[in-house]
Amino acid sequence: MRAKLITLIAIAFTCFQAKAADDPEKDTTEVLTEIELQMLKADSLKQMNQFELALEYWEFVLTDFTSSHMNRLRALNESADLYRELDLKTKSKDRLTEARAQLPSNTEHKNLRSENLLFWGRYYSDTNQKDSALQSFRNAAFLAEEINDNRLKFLSWVELGNFYRNTVNNDLAAVYYYNKAVSLSEEGKVNMPIIEARTSFAMAETANELNEKEKAIDYSQEALHLMDSLEASVHYDFIANLNYLMATLYIGLNEPEDAIKRLTRAIDLRKTYSPEDQTYNKTYYYPTLSMAYEATHSFDSAILIEERLSSLTSSDDINTRLETQYRLAILYLKQGDLLQANKLSSAYLKYHIANSAPSSPEVFKALIARADYFFAANLPDSAFHFYTRSLKTIDGGLTIDNLAEKVSEAQISAHLLPRVMAAMEKIAIAIVSEEYVSTERLTNGLSMLEATLEYTRYNSPYGLPDEQVVLDRIASFHLLTEYALGASYQLYERTREKLYWTKALQLIENDKLIRIRKEAAEAMFLNKAGLPDSLESTFADLNKEILDRIDELELAINDVERVTREDLLIESFGKMVSWRAKAQNYMKNSSTEYSLFDDVTFMDFHNHSNIHLIEYFYGVRHVYGLSVSDSSSMFIENEVNPEFEAKIQRFLSHFWITPSEFSQDEMVDFIESSNILYNEIVAPLLPNLPSEKTIVLAPDGLIKLIPFETLLVEVPSNPTGYNTLPYLVKYTSISYITSAEMLLDHPPVLPKHNSQLTSFALKSRYNTSDTTSSYIMQEIKNSRLYFEGLTFRGEQATKDAFIRIAPRFEILYLLIHGDAIDYPKLIFNPGKTTNIERNLYSHEIYNLDLSGNVIVLTSTETGMGLIPHGEAVISMVRAFLSAGSGTVVLGLWEAHDEHSKNIIGSFFKKLSLGNNTLQALRDAKLEYLSTADKLSAHPHNWAELISYGEPVQVTTEKDNAYLIWVLLFFFILPILVTISSVREKYIDKIEAEDNTRQQVHH
Repeated sequence: MRAKLITLIAIAFTCFQAKAADDPEKDTTEVLTEIELQMLKADSLKQMNQFELALEYWEFVLTDFTSSHMNRLRALNESADLYRELDLKTKSKDRLTEARAQLPSNTEHKNLRSENLLFWGRYYSDTNQKDSALQSFRNAAFLAEEINDNRLKFLSWVELGNFYRNTVNNDLAAVYYYNKAVSLSEEGKVNMPIIEARTSFAMAETANELNEKEKAIDYSQEALHLMDSLEASVHYDFIANLNYLMATLYIGLNEPEDAIKRLTRAIDLRKTYSPEDQTYNKTYYYPTLSMAYEATHSFDSAILIEERLSSLTSSDDINTRLETQYRLAILYLKQGDLLQANKLSSAYLKYHIANSAPSSPEVFKALIARADYFFAANLPDSAFHFYTRSLKTIDGGLTIDNLAEKVSEAQISAHLLPRVMAAMEKIAIAIVSEEYVSTERLTNGLSMLEATLEYTRYNSPYGLPDEQVVLDRIASFHLLTEYALGASYQLYERTREKLYWTKALQLIENDKLIRIRKEAAEAMFLNKAGLPDSLESTFADLNKEILDRIDELELAINDVERVTREDLLIESFGKMVSWRAKAQNYMKNSSTEYSLFDDVTFMDFHNHSNIHLIEYFYGVRHVYGLSVSDSSSMFIENEVNPEFEAKIQRFLSHFWITPSEFSQDEMVDFIESSNILYNEIVAPLLPNLPSEKTIVLAPDGLIKLIPFETLLVEVPSNPTGYNTLPYLVKYTSISYITSAEMLLDHPPVLPKHNSQLTSFALKSRYNTSDTTSSYIMQEIKNSRLYFEGLTFRGEQATKDAFIRIAPRFEILYLLIHGDAIDYPKLIFNPGKTTNIERNLYSHEIYNLDLSGNVIVLTSTETGMGLIPHGEAVISMVRAFLSAGSGTVVLGLWEAHDEHSKNIIGSFFKKLSLGNNTLQALRDAKLEYLSTADKLSAHPHNWAELISYGEPVQVTTEKDNAYLIWVLLFFFILPILVTISSVREKYIDKIEAEDNTRQQVHH
């Protein structure tokens, strides 16, 4: 291989030299020198991942006495990077240090400085020095942009994208920098095809993680196009992995035929260039290819792949062989080969009964597979037996009598729900497949399917199947009615067809308003097409009723298809204008008295007469802004395109990490990006500033990620630091709501008249520094200076303690773990008994009585983890507000340091002095800005906390009690002094009389 590579490079440069020699008129200086030839060879070998060979050529450049100083500097940089690739970190650091020391002290050769910083960043990233890595990459990018070196700009942006994606897990930031790099590539300003292709590959993976599969496909195709010009034998590993990624994307898009093509290409590449290595085939390619064939109903091909996979698996790898056996059993069952399905499912069950725990998922899966066989073999009694037996593997054994009730009341652990749902559906279908079925068993089966449908539709984050399986379960519901009441098979097929039309519609438009309208139509159909009140309805009546409801569904779906996004926005805007008109009318007739129970709506209008409401709708092609108050109403429309999203991402990039030193360039970029957003999405909706009205924002889509308080209302002429900038928070108060309807739907906040505070604090699982833990405890102590209450730390901070304590306290201060990636939840300490459920999910918060509570929620981990998953975080906020909380003060990112300690302490102090939550938070931030220097006033240090919901003014019993004691003291003191004086006079009188008696006696 080495000889082949060197030969290829040598041939290329020999041709170049020959071409130069053929032209006697050509300037001889254009012919490559020996040093330049070695450097060019080294660059080519590095791109081929031949690091040891490349290192030999750079060492030659270093040792050759004819090398210039600049060539030696470049050789030091490049060899350092190659040592890093070879995991020789010490040598890499030594070379980088030597190169930095030899760089000229003047401002020349910024390209070499930028390159040195770039390689330092890679070194820091590999050695887990995150802050230093980010600073190096950023400085490298700044220098590259200053000298307009496209190659270095491209490399720096790629490294920044890789850093945010792989080190910080911030896909939003990664996409921003990847886009900048890709734009250079698309403009033809760089010529590094392998690096460009790997950047597009990283973009594809990032888009896939953000569930943007179509974009991921586009980036993958661009990467493949870039690789077309390169030697497949050198880069076959990368090309094969790229094809595998595209295959998984096509499967996710339900395009298995394209997935099969890509997987076949990946397998062929490895078969051609590394036939002995079957690792990828066994671990990735064959299992995915089997799934793709199964999706196309090519069961014969899927079985062939599984058998090939079985032949590659060693006899020692029991788990893989068993999983293949299970897959073959399922495939033979779908193919109709009941003999093979019976043989394999029976063997699979026998093994796990003998070797696995009775309550293990493997036993459950084996029992379900066995039951599926009996069901396909038209033996419903046996199927029913194995389905119900599978339930006994869950929570000590469930029964069909109490199963639906336990599911509906959330009495089953979240991680077991997928298994319960699978069993419930199978049992229900088995029940109605029996030749004679009693009304009681029928009702039982119906309850199971309804519970399955409900939880699958609204609780899919538990790990339940996707919407395709949801629709299958809905169809199963109609299958039940068809079997039980004698409806025709033809009717079932038509019902199923309409349901798939609904799925197709959902895939057409991914806008939330469209989706709500579609779900309403679907719910109308399901409610009216189910079992009638009486099971005695005749077949004819049922048949006619269901057919009528199907027609209604079709009309409803057609209606949704006709409704455009603009129609819906006009409708929403009309409602907001109507809201303004009613508010104005109420203000004119404010002398009229309304009972709270007679007209809550007008009472709410009165409460909100001092607000300016702004709601955004973020669609696929446009973003709309609606603004309304009691004196004005406005409407804006912006096109959603890569340029608009890049503006938001450019602004957000300043919040992804705390700057360690002041940079004028970074501040200028922040000013420009912040003011651009303000002028585009805020200024057109605000008539004037400063404003006495509170701005109430209902953001949507990417706009949810913007901390609006940090937007700049103008560009200052000579800014000297972040502390001098005209932030929006200086001009008005800003509050957030989950939607405009919340202003009317949210019940009036009733105070608890109990200003005690309870805190729940856990140490971060990832940021384990003593400094962070110290600041967390200082924040708790600061809160306790102004409010009495309880603190739960470490093992005391359990879910059970929170559920018991939360309704009793007015202020809940939560410094605990949060997870918004898989499903919105708060993660408490499991306590001494580790099997206690530690996760508090949003649907559990709905059931709490938190009337009047103030929730202060800051995560002790995840960094910016909450922001990219805005919808999940908002659902957690919505849950607290729906449970009765007045205000949720939410921390957008992890910030437990000196800045956060001062702001949270100031917030609680001002809250205790009688300010409402919104005013207290704003005043705390303004107070911080008034004393901060030019760097510490960076928005990352003070904009972490935002306020959702109604401003709440807490009672201040602690201050009142103190005042009472002071008054009592000054009232009682004179009385005590008088009593003391009288007592002393009385004692003096007694002593005088005693002395007189003693004298008389003597």
